[in-house]
Amino acid sequence: MDNFKIIEIEELPPANEENIRGLSYRKFKIKKLSAKASIKTLKLLIAKIVPVFDQFAAIFMADGETDISFENLMDNISFEKLSVALDLISDEDLDKLIDVALKHCFEILPANEAQVLQNNGTFGVPDIEDDAVLVIRLTVEALFFSFQGFFGESRLGSVLKPLGALFTQEQ
Repeated sequence: MDNFKIIEIEELPPANEENIRGLSYRKFKIKKLSAKASIKTLKLLIAKIVPVFDQFAAIFMADGETDISFENLMDNISFEKLSVALDLISDEDLDKLIDVALKHCFEILPANEAQVLQNNGTFGVPDIEDDAVLVIRLTVEALFFSFQGFFGESRLGSVLKPLGALFTQEQ
């Protein structure tokens, strides 16, 4: 298994003479977390984030279903329960997850690769700091890529699969 994967993310900038359709793609290299970062992140996921899924799973696991679809999620979502579940995750814990994930993401540019979030906490790539959707996408991609084998076929893996599918590309 590779220690990295390449993803392309479509953007819709304003159309101009050079780019008639207004479409462009950004390429990113997602690297697996190092062993040390993996252990710390896994500890955080298991201790702080996984317990949220007990409450969160009830949102879309009606009548003992084990196969969860996006449609089932949207039909059964309770924003009140979702809000309660998300309140269990502190901003500090969320910052840790985002930071470790983005430090393992690199934009592939014509001259070189640029680390999305540098070790000093500054963004190393333009136009990402204010793009919440791109930050979420890269965070989810990095975490799912690094831990895809860990959760595997467990019940938790089946719960996380539709969530990951909302943000990640099919492998």
